[in-house]
Amino acid sequence: MTVVNSTLSGNFAGQLGGAIATFGSATLTHVTIAGNTAKVGGGINMGPNAVRVLHRLGLGPGLDRDGVRPLFTHQRRWQDGSTLQKSPLNPLCEQLYGAPHMTFHRRDLLAVIATGLPSERTVVE
Repeated sequence: MTVVNSTLSGNFAGQLGGAIATFGSATLTHVTIAGNTAKVGGGINMGPNAVRVLHRLGLGPGLDRDGVRPLFTHQRRWQDGSTLQKSPLNPLCEQLYGAPHMTFHRRDLLAVIATGLPSERTVVE
């Protein structure tokens, strides 16, 4: 049996991936969710592969409640606002990949993830 202690902090994507990868083959003894959870900062964009994994872990209702499914991405040149590229996201991502592209505020995403972890072994700082 593998025992895992994990800390998810401000830049937690890689750590989350590692924690998720071990769920099936390890015992999760303690998780600390820490870092800047203030209501400031940019959103986190999650591609369909990441969203699909979180749905499979049973976090779908929280993702749907707190996330946004953008219809497209629109990148502009900062100097003059001219369009660099505009690409469709949803519902195309769902059709092609079986899961949506989603955007979250960091604090909201951490809260959704925390609900999927054992409360007696999870500390949110």
